[in-house]
Amino acid sequence: MKYLFETIKPTRLYIKQCPYCGLKYFGKYTGKNIEIYRGSGTKWSRHLSKHNVEPVHLWNSDWYFDTSIKRFALKFSHMNKIVENNAWANLKIENGIDGGWDHVHNVEIQKIAQENSKKKMIEKYGVGNPSQLPHVKEINKNKIPWNKGKSNVQFHTEKTKNKMSVAASKRVQNTETKDKIKNSIIEHYKNKNISFLFIDENFQEKIPCLKIWCKENNLDYRKVYSYIDKGPVKINTRYDTPTRRWFIRKEIRRF
Repeated sequence: MKYLFETIKPTRLYIKQCPYCGLKYFGKYTGKNIEIYRGSGTKWSRHLSKHNVEPVHLWNSDWYFDTSIKRFALKFSHMNKIVENNAWANLKIENGIDGGWDHVHNVEIQKIAQENSKKKMIEKYGVGNPSQLPHVKEINKNKIPWNKGKSNVQFHTEKTKNKMSVAASKRVQNTETKDKIKNSIIEHYKNKNISFLFIDENFQEKIPCLKIWCKENNLDYRKVYSYIDKGPVKINTRYDTPTRRWFIRKEIRRF
């Protein structure tokens, strides 16, 4: 027997709305309690946290058991312009199948998201550069330059910078040194009980060092790290203060 569509995990589409300002979000969910589910979009989650509200469940579809969900989800996304329209909190087109993880290392989706963010910024504030936003300017006014009041501050010339850059690019660590660094970082995390957790549906994998894990899985570490706790990678044990978390970050980037 031939099937017109491929089978998928049973999924439903839904629409949520913010009770504070009426902002809406269109998404998909494979669980049973879809009315209670808040939604997992980055902008949507931040918006709910900012206003400290629970979303209102407006609508959900019947169960889809095959990829025909993609046809309806894409049609709805394009008809309502859920990415371009300020009435929606979606950062990318919803197709009912893929999760939010692909936008972390998908250059095309990132470029579209940046363009849409710039358009919304221009419409709301009249500027396309985040540094020119009114509240950012206000914050920068109170910042004290790092070299204020310091004497004998020397800056490298462009010629010196180029020499340093060339020398650094030619510096290659041997395999033995790399292994020592890897082992020291892993031991550091084991001793401090710091680890990351990769969550993919029912599968969980403990990651002692995120940077090494990214290299082994051909992922861009900087992009994965910037989406920790928003994508499938979570911090399993976290230090209490931002200062200590800063040291964790520096330790990871040593490698």
